[in-house]
Amino acid sequence: MKVLHLSTYNTKCGIADYLRYLLSEFEKIDEYHDVYPINMDVQKKRKYNEAIEYYEEFIKKAQKYDIIHIQHEFGTFTGDYPIYESFKLFSHILEGIKYKKVFVTFHSPPIPLLHNKIFNKVFKKYSFVKYFQNNNNFIGLVHNNINLNQYLNAGISNEQIKKIFHPTPDILSNNMLNEKLKEEIIKKLNLDKNSKVLSITGFINNSLEGRNILVRLLVTLLNSNGFSLKGQDIGIKILNQLPENYKFILLGGKHPHGSSIYYDKIVEYIHENNLTDRVLITGFYDEKDLATYAELIDIFLAPYSNSFTASSGAINVDIQCRKPIIAYDIESFKEINSELEPLVLVKDENSMKEKILEFEKDSSLKKYYTNQEKLYLKNNSYEKLAKLQLKMYKSVMSH
Repeated sequence: MKVLHLSTYNTKCGIADYLRYLLSEFEKIDEYHDVYPINMDVQKKRKYNEAIEYYEEFIKKAQKYDIIHIQHEFGTFTGDYPIYESFKLFSHILEGIKYKKVFVTFHSPPIPLLHNKIFNKVFKKYSFVKYFQNNNNFIGLVHNNINLNQYLNAGISNEQIKKIFHPTPDILSNNMLNEKLKEEIIKKLNLDKNSKVLSITGFINNSLEGRNILVRLLVTLLNSNGFSLKGQDIGIKILNQLPENYKFILLGGKHPHGSSIYYDKIVEYIHENNLTDRVLITGFYDEKDLATYAELIDIFLAPYSNSFTASSGAINVDIQCRKPIIAYDIESFKEINSELEPLVLVKDENSMKEKILEFEKDSSLKKYYTNQEKLYLKNNSYEKLAKLQLKMYKSVMSH
């Protein structure tokens, strides 16, 4: 069975990492997987006709494969053209492969204005819902019940969309500590035996509040500050209220294709509140150094915006570090906690600060949550997902 994947690949991108981990497992159990890569540095500069030309090559290549699997996020198909043309581009791609067996993993929610049962006919040129109807060749995959219901409400047929879990890699076990990096961090933050290190993982960028991308764009134009997605601003504000022995590692940097406005606000706040010696912004870090950071970090924070509904690769990075994770009580995190309980869920900024201090007093809390993380890792591995998706591939090939 020959499978062609369309995705960002070999670049600074969570979806690219997702596919890389998945392919490494496919290599152990299956015959042939190929990737048609999306280079976002190039894609963002393309005119619409140039983008069409690139994906026409993909469509032509796809005809030689048994299964096509697309990793989809709305921003992936944007370029140097109006945003509505990015929707038209994705529909053009699906039209070109509609006679193949196609899987699409949706990493972001649908856009209500374009994809719902009322407006589908009006926006049919831009909506891909029509491809996911009964007896079509397309299967959508989502990571949680929230997104599943959103796509069903958008008009995708029950039979054409399935929920899978968001896998968690386990890359720490094969990584040696980088002693030089460790000493640099200790020196930068002046760490000692009394220090407590907090962290937030992920790109430091805006969320563009709201689930409707058109509303998000409007809000961004009206409010240049944007909105926090992963809550780095909240984490740093909490740090400012904690004793001096608390330090912070922002495990990430500017988004390579995003605005720097939010990032600059974080840096400005750090300087204005004399937190420079207590905060380290790593920038984009090498995966092999994660074990070193993880050894120094005591608690991860995830004060995510309530508008966040998709799965989070950053949370999965935190879980594999086997350190307590204190997260906001949003729907997607409640779902992660529904079977096991790898996350400590809190309501707001103040309760997050109180829970941080509670961990310092009660050592049994850390033991409980790290044990839950180990169980979660075992039940949500990339190996398990690869086997599940292979089973799905074989199922559609047999019909």
